Amino acid sequence: MSYTQSVKNDEQLLSKYQINLVGSILQKDNPRDVDILCVLPDKDFKKIFQLSAKRFIREGKTGKWSPERCVWAKRTVAICHLLANRLKGNNIDFKFVPQSFMKDVLDAEKTLSKMKGYRKWRK
Repeated sequence: MSYTQSVKNDEQLLSKYQINLVGSILQKDNPRDVDILCVLPDKDFKKIFQLSAKRFIREGKTGKWSPERCVWAKRTVAICHLLANRLKGNNIDFKFVPQSFMKDVLDAEKTLSKMKGYRKWRK
């Protein structure tokens, strides 16, 4: 599949799932970037990227990426470029993530919030 065809397929994919605006843009007048997440059910994420949610989370923590994770990264960057071209003047940080990843992030935030000196980034 060509790069152009891959981006077109991902555009269609985006229309099927919930897109979440997250991060500093929700709290600052002049954020550094615009963080956008497309959260996919774990089974759909695995079907699309040939990467289980558990492996995705593990590879994110260890930094030891599989070839499938690299394909995920290339597709994610392609969407970043697509959105940056449409939203001129904005740095876009887009990611496809499995639902379990969001649960993992929220669980980590709960743990961190109990630690002394932790500053919550969400309202």
